[in-house]
Amino acid sequence: IELWTGASLLLYILLFALANRIGSFQKHSKLAFALAVIGILGLCLRASAAESASAFYLAGEGSLVLSTALLGYMAIEQLIGVPLIWTIRSIIASSVISALLVPFYHESGFLLTAVSLTACAICLQFDEKPQSSESEDGRKSEEAPAVVFPKGLAAGFFLLAVCFGFLQTFLYQESEKTIETVVIITKLVASGAFGLIVTRTEDTGYALLAKTISTISIAALAVFLAYNRASIESMSLMATGYSLLEITYLLIMVNIASIANRSSIKIVSIFFIIDTLGYMAGTAMSGAAADNEVATKIIATSLVILLSAAAIWLFNEKHVNAFLWSKEQKGNDPPTLSFEEKIGLLASECDLSPRETEVLGMYASGRSAAFIAEATFVSSNTVRSHIKHIYAKCNVHSRQELITKIEDFGE
Repeated sequence: IELWTGASLLLYILLFALANRIGSFQKHSKLAFALAVIGILGLCLRASAAESASAFYLAGEGSLVLSTALLGYMAIEQLIGVPLIWTIRSIIASSVISALLVPFYHESGFLLTAVSLTACAICLQFDEKPQSSESEDGRKSEEAPAVVFPKGLAAGFFLLAVCFGFLQTFLYQESEKTIETVVIITKLVASGAFGLIVTRTEDTGYALLAKTISTISIAALAVFLAYNRASIESMSLMATGYSLLEITYLLIMVNIASIANRSSIKIVSIFFIIDTLGYMAGTAMSGAAADNEVATKIIATSLVILLSAAAIWLFNEKHVNAFLWSKEQKGNDPPTLSFEEKIGLLASECDLSPRETEVLGMYASGRSAAFIAEATFVSSNTVRSHIKHIYAKCNVHSRQELITKIEDFGE
């Protein structure tokens, strides 16, 4: 696990550094077959190695990391520009399928991995859609909004990964059967929770997802402290939260990569680097305090306090929505029409009422339903009703589609 994590981190950092030169993997779809072959060769080298420290094993592990990581990048790029509902369905389906396949990896891991790599390479050939926001070299056009990853949210995501790394170390000390059962159940639970949240809240409920993950993490640490040791309950809560975090990362990465004036490879790398660094820090803490009960309690208690603060101050709708939806104009040349002017024209064309136009302006600027309700002196349910009417009249299904339609209006 440590070898895989370390190799993955080095690869993510390398891809981040070379992102602008690479541009996009979509124009190199045939590369998927080469990556699948590299992964299968890695499996063969690893299987033939006499011990885990041998050169053959290390070469095989490195090849497999390279293959799976780059195929993952290519799969994420394929989701860019896909309607939101299909992106959500794809993410949930992949999570459920991976959970259901867990029991078979113990006996047929080599075959399943080889088949999965080949199937992924084949699927990546079916859709080579053009990216309207990218130039020919794969870079985003300058007209797309610039996205800056807020330090506060980065710290919050890092903290979550630290928590999961700290507790997951204890899970891997259990029997294979226990690990297998926990992984299957928690992945399925996380998939169900993700589907419920993103389909029952506007804008896929990013802030609610972050708060849910934080709450599960705090609960896992609280149970850990209550039992004074790792238990099935604390490890199950931890695994559920981490699975939900991984699924949420995918949706956020696809969303940001769809709109940002930055290479999608660089955006995905940022998330993976933060997550991997946090996970490694958590496992290092767990290992350092393994034989010291007092130190373990101090670390767990500190993480509870920090996660509680993050849930309150970092993972709120204001910060999350501002990161995902706020517009930042770049360059010295003003646009032909301002964002507000485009909103007015779209409202007129789609026959929005004055109240719906008012809600549209705040909603497209990243305001939450609760904020709009307070500003317009109506209930949150009334605001949500207005948003549904706006979606229907503008023929969109998500806030991102609405913002894209506003930006493209009049161009």
